[in-house]
Amino acid sequence: MGLEDRPRQCCDLLNKAIKLMIKHRKLEEAAQAIKKSQEYYTELDQLGQVYRLTVALVLVQLSLGDLIAAEGAYGDCLSCPGFVDSDECTIAKVLLRAYDDGDQENANKVLNGIYIRHMENVYAHLARSIRVPGSVKKKEVSNVTENNDGEEATNGKEVGKNEEEEEGEDEYEGGIC
Repeated sequence: MGLEDRPRQCCDLLNKAIKLMIKHRKLEEAAQAIKKSQEYYTELDQLGQVYRLTVALVLVQLSLGDLIAAEGAYGDCLSCPGFVDSDECTIAKVLLRAYDDGDQENANKVLNGIYIRHMENVYAHLARSIRVPGSVKKKEVSNVTENNDGEEATNGKEVGKNEEEEEGEDEYEGGIC
């Protein structure tokens, strides 16, 4: 009697192997193992675990930069009963949309969200490494900051003055303090 006859033990061993594969960045092999694990969990009728593995597979595929495979993994699980109404479906859909749109900010909201943070550590670490290709970086924060008194300071520059006006002024005009 082999492990194929004991799907629960097989799933446990596969999950350990998947974690090691991800830790050692063997992501293609991890993706194949996740698919196999999904099959076993489907046999066991543990659909919640299948949903979680779908999110894990989407993370692995996006880490590889393969949006098509990630969408395929998501699409394959759409036929599972109850998946469309699950949190995992929403998370995968939002993440795939952000990745497709090149929106790193929305992708980070999902990747740093509570669901991903509470997954196994290897998946959380993997999620932090995902970068959306073609994403536009956020504009730099303006030079305006607030003092402790609630007054605005501008890192040594007055608001509304341009550089030409500033060049003519003595920077120590009011004293050093």
